[in-house]
Amino acid sequence: MTGQRYSGAIIDAHHHFWDLSLGKHGWLEGGQPDDELAPLRRNHLARDYEALALPEGIVASVHVEANWDPADPAGENRPGRDCRQRR
Repeated sequence: MTGQRYSGAIIDAHHHFWDLSLGKHGWLEGGQPDDELAPLRRNHLARDYEALALPEGIVASVHVEANWDPADPAGENRPGRDCRQRR
């Protein structure tokens, strides 16, 4: 198979969503502009994921929890439902 590129369907093994304005991911709050989590300290929503995934041929993905507020465990699934409803 040397030199051949895979051209089939791609399933992303996992992804995360977060909206920092909700204050549900405490581990992403605070920190320094140049620390190891700095690249993650921005919203990553369903529309952001789709914009990255669709051009790459990703046809499905598994949403994985991202240490959401334990007081509202089901709330973390809302962005994934939004993504499915647009398809």
